[in-house]
Amino acid sequence: MLHFHSASVRMANPQRAMLECLEAALGAADPSCDLLIINASIGHDLAALSAQARATCPGVRVVGASCAGVVGREGVSESMNDVAVMAVRGPDFVISRVDGLCGDNAFEKGLALAEGLLRSKAPINMVYLMAPGIDNANDRIIQALESLSLIHIFCPPQRQRGQQQDQAQA
Repeated sequence: MLHFHSASVRMANPQRAMLECLEAALGAADPSCDLLIINASIGHDLAALSAQARATCPGVRVVGASCAGVVGREGVSESMNDVAVMAVRGPDFVISRVDGLCGDNAFEKGLALAEGLLRSKAPINMVYLMAPGIDNANDRIIQALESLSLIHIFCPPQRQRGQQQDQAQA
């Protein structure tokens, strides 16, 4: 079973920002975790944040992305010095990654991501996708994941126009 913990801070010093996030998310007594997802605004150095995370939580797997702002327990923040983390405790996760993902190759790269997840033989019941936000086609990535039956997006069936009117009158 996975256990999720989160925190966010607005702080310029990357080492101090990571320490504050880890303490707020996990507590000072035991800051260990198995996976750390970092979202940091573009004013931060992701390498410095990752290095501090690894120093504080030996053996942690770190993934991260830069962003224009973060959403944390405290709400939305869009400063140049925001950091948000999601710390995960538990072994039941798989990571797959590809380089060079963009709009033109989103389906093919999505297939590669899905194949990486499926190679693990672990049951997959959720996918958290971190992808470029500017030049991308997320719908094509989702189509690729669906094509290998890795995920299923539930969309309620469309009602006929007459049924909608009948229910509105009832």
